[in-house]
Amino acid sequence: MRDRISRIDAVVVLCGEWTHRAPNVSEELRLAQELGKRYYLIKGRRIDCARPATARIDDKMYLWKNGVISELVFRFR
Repeated sequence: MRDRISRIDAVVVLCGEWTHRAPNVSEELRLAQELGKRYYLIKGRRIDCARPATARIDDKMYLWKNGVISELVFRFR
């Protein structure tokens, strides 16, 4: 997984109600942080969404709307 993440520009995490309980999501985010990759937390539902366990307290969670992912990923190239 480390090799794959090292070859990407950014990580997009689609967050839901139980994201904080998903160990694989937390591990991927931890690796992205360790490798210095940009990452974005996207609120995938209108109800409360949980951050991955390894997310930082000050990480912003963006609302899911048309074009938000391409705007975030390509804006900060």
